[in-house]
Amino acid sequence: MKIFIIDDDALFSTMLKDELENNFPSNVVSFNNGEDFIKQIYSNPDVVILDYHLSGEHNLAKDGYSIFKEMKKLNPHVPVIFLSGQEHYGLMLSIVKDGVYRYFNKDEEAFKNVINAVRQLIHDGKIH
Repeated sequence: MKIFIIDDDALFSTMLKDELENNFPSNVVSFNNGEDFIKQIYSNPDVVILDYHLSGEHNLAKDGYSIFKEMKKLNPHVPVIFLSGQEHYGLMLSIVKDGVYRYFNKDEEAFKNVINAVRQLIHDGKIH
C-alpha cells in the first residue's frame, strides 16, 4: 500500500509516517508542499493524507483544498483524508461535499483517527 502525506509540519508528518508504517505494511511518502506532491500524483498512491494549511516556495503555493481539487482532476479515485488545525465547520462541510473521504482536526486524536480511517478503507476494499 502506498500512502502519501502532504503536510508542511515536518514533525507532525514524521510522526504520522511512523504511526502508519507501524500499523500497516506500507510505503509512506511525505511531501512538505503541494507542488512536489502534484508532480508525483501519477505514481498512484492508494490513499492521500492532506493538510489544509500548506506553505509553498513559489507562486504555485496553494492551500490543501486547492491541491485537493487539482488532485481530483488528475487522479479522482484516490481516497483523501483531510487534516486541519482549524475547527471551521463551513470549511469541513465544503471539503466533505467535494468528495473527501474523511476530515479530521489536528488534535490529540488525529493519529488514531487516521489509522482507523485507513483500516476502514482496507475493510471496505477501497485500498489493499
